[in-house]
Amino acid sequence: MPMETPPQFTKAFKFSEITISDMTKVLASMKPTTCTENILPPKIILDNNDIFTPILTKIINASFRDRKVPNAIKGVTVTLLVKKPNLYQRDPNNLRPITNLNFVLKIMDTIDTRQPQASVESTNSLHPQQSGRRPAHSTEAAMLDLQTKMLSIIDKGKTGLLILLDLIATFNLLDHNLLQTALTMTANCSDEAIGWVMSFLKNRISRVHWGDKFSLEKDILILCGVLQGASMSPLLCTLYLRYLCRVLDHINPFFTNYADDTQQVFELSGDSDQLTMIYNNFEHWMDSNWMCLNGKKKRTPGIWLSSCQS
Repeated sequence: MPMETPPQFTKAFKFSEITISDMTKVLASMKPTTCTENILPPKIILDNNDIFTPILTKIINASFRDRKVPNAIKGVTVTLLVKKPNLYQRDPNNLRPITNLNFVLKIMDTIDTRQPQASVESTNSLHPQQSGRRPAHSTEAAMLDLQTKMLSIIDKGKTGLLILLDLIATFNLLDHNLLQTALTMTANCSDEAIGWVMSFLKNRISRVHWGDKFSLEKDILILCGVLQGASMSPLLCTLYLRYLCRVLDHINPFFTNYADDTQQVFELSGDSDQLTMIYNNFEHWMDSNWMCLNGKKKRTPGIWLSSCQS
């Protein structure tokens, strides 16, 4: 069982300035996604990239130097779509929120995600049992690892318990101050990099779009969470949840984590205090980090496993 290895840091991570060549490659990969927050239609920018490439390069490099993302491009529109045509449209549980970013912010997000992702991979900043946001770590590989752990208990003739934990609205509940600590401790980000990420996340405003209607003219100020639809958000969430993996390391070595989904396999010894301690530790971490379990799934989170007895 691979235990946690401390990240191998040589120097603090900070964003590097990009070149016009870098921006040209990014624009070539972008799609002209429309958004009500765009000042210019994305198609105009992409069709005239020879004009806009130097301008966008200067804007993003200035953003890195000043550790600031302009508030003018932080606005997002959240469009509510019905999950299935036959569902009742006025029930919020039947609606799926789709977040559309300002096109310039989307370009900035695409560029800014590639640099910390490479740093995270090279410094071992992710827990070995975390499969999310890692090359060559698919959901299939995570499930095979979980199956191997379950079969090893059954082969020994022991009784096991599989517990499935699903965090709800992780992107929306993530606390910015705790994330700042996580970026310092687990990813060794420099003050410059953390300052930019915090500017990217804080003081955001959001409008809700449903059918032909928009929310009130007074936009909603977002005080926590990360941007839905941003490439950087899954990476930030995964680094934030490394602390959960450390908690699980001390109470149960047999667990698999894929993004915010956690599966734990226990070899039961008949000691009921074991499960009580595990639950109390997990609940304490959840309360301390402003997280909560999916209410619909936590009612039946356990699956008993045992060998066949003749």
